[in-house]
Amino acid sequence: MISTKSNEEFLAEVECFLNTCDFPVITSGHERENVNELNAVSVHEHVTYARSDCSSEGQPRSDEEEEREKGPRICRTYYERRKAERVHLRQQVKELASKLAKQKKTNAGSVVQMASSWWLVARWQRAARLNAEEQKRRLWAAVDTRAALIQALQTTMHTSLGQQIDVTSELFKNSAELLADKNKRINFDSSDAETFAAFVHELDVIYSQTDKALHAIGLESTSKDWDAPRQTWKEDSKTGCYLYMSHQTISSDFKETCAVLWQVAYMTHRQENREVFCAVDPENTVAIKFRITTRLNSGRIASVLQRVVTRRYQEDGRMILAWRSFAEGEGIFTDMYADETGWCAATPLSMHETLLRICMRHVPMHFRGVTTNKPEVDQFKNLVLDTGSNDVFEVTTRLESLLLQEA
Repeated sequence: MISTKSNEEFLAEVECFLNTCDFPVITSGHERENVNELNAVSVHEHVTYARSDCSSEGQPRSDEEEEREKGPRICRTYYERRKAERVHLRQQVKELASKLAKQKKTNAGSVVQMASSWWLVARWQRAARLNAEEQKRRLWAAVDTRAALIQALQTTMHTSLGQQIDVTSELFKNSAELLADKNKRINFDSSDAETFAAFVHELDVIYSQTDKALHAIGLESTSKDWDAPRQTWKEDSKTGCYLYMSHQTISSDFKETCAVLWQVAYMTHRQENREVFCAVDPENTVAIKFRITTRLNSGRIASVLQRVVTRRYQEDGRMILAWRSFAEGEGIFTDMYADETGWCAATPLSMHETLLRICMRHVPMHFRGVTTNKPEVDQFKNLVLDTGSNDVFEVTTRLESLLLQEA
């Protein structure tokens, strides 16, 4: 009787303790059987442990004492195990949430830029398709006109052989007017203003990535004795893009260097089909479009249409130029595109020296099944990369020349 009463009291205490804990509700019978088996194993382990303690001490205990000591020990051990599990799970949640937030922050800027680039290319492709459909309709109209002309000539020849009627000349006149109208091209292209507006909207995000971009290619140091490659293009095997790095010391004070650097940012050496557009904040933003034409080794002429938007950001002890460029292939380079993001950081080294650090990221973009093993793809890539290198060379050369003239 005493033993039965003690067991009932012990089970009541355990049930009261479990009711006070925040455990998940078990809905299925199978899950309830698993939990009962787990609890039974735990109770069996603790009972065995208690019995081994009694046998090791060599002192006999009554059943009532054993039951009284066994109950709290089992409850305490079970509670501590569940508590440790909850603490471990909460720590894992914090670590995973931190990793997710960091990954989202890292990828946010690049995802937005690439989405914008593909959106612009899609608009241009749609405009080209609409233009092709309009030309097709005009060609069909020309074919119908020629067919009507032939039919009219046949009718005239069979019915009026003896008459001198100038029907033929009148028919040819009407046909010529229709054929001339065929050559009038309707411009469905999206306006450059919308393209530049999209680029300007992204410049603040690009500017916020300046330090990260410089650090990624090893240009984070501003030491005077720092030694690193000056002008280099290298391919990122993971992303498929190309990275450019350059650093140069200018023998001029920081303020004067920044003023002249903003002048050469207008890229006046690019004059072929050059257009300058009014942008938001014109005192610190420049938007230009120009064409680059070259003769390939095969003797063929190729060209690239390039749009560039540059904005100036002035900080305490540093000036940043952030730009966005988009190259569109023409002729044999049709359906080939390249997206470029760039940074130029001017930092004072001393009273009469300024450090220029330049970083560019070039991303090839191709449409309509353009295969990467075609020779035209490599030629387009080399032309765009050489254009970027030449622009940096022209800018730094003109910068030094203007500074010498003002000295």
